[in-house]
Amino acid sequence: MKYVLDKASMKQCDNLTITQFKVPAMVLMERAALSVCGEISKRFQSGNVLIACGNGNNGGDGYALGRMLEEKGFVVEYLQVDNLNKLTKETKAQLDILNAYGIKAGTELLKEEYTIVIDAVFGIGLSREITGNYKEIIEKLNNVKGYKIALDIPSGICADTGNILGCCFQADLTVTFGYLKKGLLLFPGTEYVGEVICTDIGIREAAFLGNYPDTFTFEKEDLSLIPKRRKDGNKGSFGKVSVFAGNRQVSGALLLAVISAYRSGCGYVKAFTEEANRPFLARKVPEVVIETYMDKPEGLLEDELNKMKEVYEFATEVIIGPGIGLDAIAEEMVWHVLTADNKPVIIDADAITIISRNVKMQEYLIQSANSRNFPIILTPHVGEFARLLSKDIKQVKENLLQEGLAYANKTGVILVCKEARTLVINGTSGQVYINCSGNEGMATAGSGDVLTGMIAGMLGTKMEYYKAVCMGVYIHGLCGDKAKEKSSSAYVMASDLIKELPCFLNDKRNATEKRKKG
Repeated sequence: MKYVLDKASMKQCDNLTITQFKVPAMVLMERAALSVCGEISKRFQSGNVLIACGNGNNGGDGYALGRMLEEKGFVVEYLQVDNLNKLTKETKAQLDILNAYGIKAGTELLKEEYTIVIDAVFGIGLSREITGNYKEIIEKLNNVKGYKIALDIPSGICADTGNILGCCFQADLTVTFGYLKKGLLLFPGTEYVGEVICTDIGIREAAFLGNYPDTFTFEKEDLSLIPKRRKDGNKGSFGKVSVFAGNRQVSGALLLAVISAYRSGCGYVKAFTEEANRPFLARKVPEVVIETYMDKPEGLLEDELNKMKEVYEFATEVIIGPGIGLDAIAEEMVWHVLTADNKPVIIDADAITIISRNVKMQEYLIQSANSRNFPIILTPHVGEFARLLSKDIKQVKENLLQEGLAYANKTGVILVCKEARTLVINGTSGQVYINCSGNEGMATAGSGDVLTGMIAGMLGTKMEYYKAVCMGVYIHGLCGDKAKEKSSSAYVMASDLIKELPCFLNDKRNATEKRKKG
């Protein structure tokens, strides 16, 4: 697990490392430069280098890096983009060192091609749009030929949101210092960062003073967090899932959710669906137990209602929504599952649309936010989320993190905002998981239905609820990456994701990762 910081938290860590833990700022700067020099040395043995340096400490990192590269035989040119009277103390000290060696920074680009072009202009502190001379310089840097490297974060990316502030340096590699920053992982900024390497420059976790960041992301070694299956377990030991899904027109969503739940480790899956789906589902998945209702405008009959309640009570976790439709019967099921509150519930697809149209259900979510016994897990894509908020999709997409935090806090749900960078937000703790697995090939019908099954599988492992949801999202993306690797993003179908689960739910692999971590 890696922490992901915003600029305020990162600056606080910097300052506390310097003031409370007595590590000089120049030491941090030297270590930052040294870490980038090491990454460059892995990729290049020599060459011509252009380093564009601003007045802040990002520029100081650039000057220090240039000195180290010169010592290794690189030919380095420095482009000073600002007035020298505005240099920070540390950056002035670095420039003084170069001047003492007879090296001067220029103010004009001299060539159209370099081996390496390095952006050390703004760093994480940028909070306004890049305009005027700065914009002209960034655009010129992008047009210069060469391998592009950004120090800490490409100039032009908001470190908190990933939004582009006017224009942005387009990096092939970003070497970030201490901890990952949100803007490196969130769209659209993440499209400009290239490969991201996070290096240790001496800022320890002690600088959090016990207040650990609330935002994080997973790496493959975190698969070891998944509990191993008990050798003495039975089919009830690994999660009993009830799936309320599918109608006469949409049966595939039900099928994908059921198979995904089973393949993710659930020991027992029961489906409640329209009678027309029984032969299809029984033929495709003989392992599933099926209970049904008849489609009729007046809603569920009493015996069907009792059957629906029994299916709900059977489970240790519940899925509702994939292909369930928007009729009165679907509304009746959603209301019962939403309000019963004696097991975790994953609400997806049509069930989310039903809630967005129903004031009573929305009010229930808000009123029960602080009294709920079990989590409600909402998994909207951005369009569904916009409907929940009664807002424009473009507005929600541009402010997904802020909108997601506000909604999750108001309703107390675990919110899975499905996007190119899916966010999992814990409404009770304020934690945010940024998912970095997955790819554009997963933008295909049924992918969300597979995700609900995978989340149910992780809940069945008895992981802590929020971490289980995050792990389900992470594994879902890993399966998408593996499927793309085997073919292409245009070829991937939702069912392909399920086929890749053995790569990541492997007992031997998990045990190996756990030993490595230990």
